[in-house]
Amino acid sequence: RAFPAPPMWRAGRQERLGRSGPTAMAPPRSRRWCVVALLLGAASREASCAEEVYASLPRGGRVALSTKGPSAFRVRLLRPNDLRPPIDTPLVGPGRADAAFSVINENGVRLATSFGSVQVTSAGILQLFDEEGKVIARSPALSCYDTGISLTSSGGALYGRGASPDDCYSLTVPKSTPLVCNTATYVPYYYSTSGYGALGVVEFSNAQRLPADYSQVGSDTVKWSFQGPWDLYLMPANVLRRGTEAYYALIGPAKVSPLYTFGFMASRWGWKDRRYVE
Repeated sequence: RAFPAPPMWRAGRQERLGRSGPTAMAPPRSRRWCVVALLLGAASREASCAEEVYASLPRGGRVALSTKGPSAFRVRLLRPNDLRPPIDTPLVGPGRADAAFSVINENGVRLATSFGSVQVTSAGILQLFDEEGKVIARSPALSCYDTGISLTSSGGALYGRGASPDDCYSLTVPKSTPLVCNTATYVPYYYSTSGYGALGVVEFSNAQRLPADYSQVGSDTVKWSFQGPWDLYLMPANVLRRGTEAYYALIGPAKVSPLYTFGFMASRWGWKDRRYVE
């Protein structure tokens, strides 16, 4: 596995420890290569540990917290002895480095960044904060065996789930069942006008359907339901424009096909041979 280059690691470590520059004299030239080798080994170990921070849950298991891309948090529930890595999904592909964060060990574990923070309290409650430190959304006490998560906020409309010809004029909807079919696409994402965006991912799909559903319960709670292991990405953003920018920064730019693929195309339910097509 590739780790960040040493200069990036040094910058991140200084930020976490509150430093702004080197604090020790350079070793003599004859010893520098040995010191560099030791630093490279330490950098790898530090990067491996710093990718995620773990918060223990009162009823066993833990929550893995990290950043992904420049403006999103990643939340994962891990059962005891569960060492699985984050889900490798085509839904997530930021083209920029993960945001630097500091760790605050007070009433649980809290990751703080320039765009907001996320916390798992000592009672196992997940809380999302905006950049000013205001709570945007929170969950009930988590269990590592949960097959979903509920997020309660001040209430708000949900944008971004996708559409079909039957509902394309409804920009806000209270639920999503992600799938891709003829003339319709629905995704496991929403932006809530209460001030945050959320993207859920799972390891496997069921044919054209992705088992990562959400629905609004009442006026202030969104309930996610998953099948199998799942990761949740949370993006604090006080307005829809910023939420959309954070979402695009997380999923990466749209892939554009090579120019030659835009030549002659024949699309139909099916054909039996070249002569039939011509």
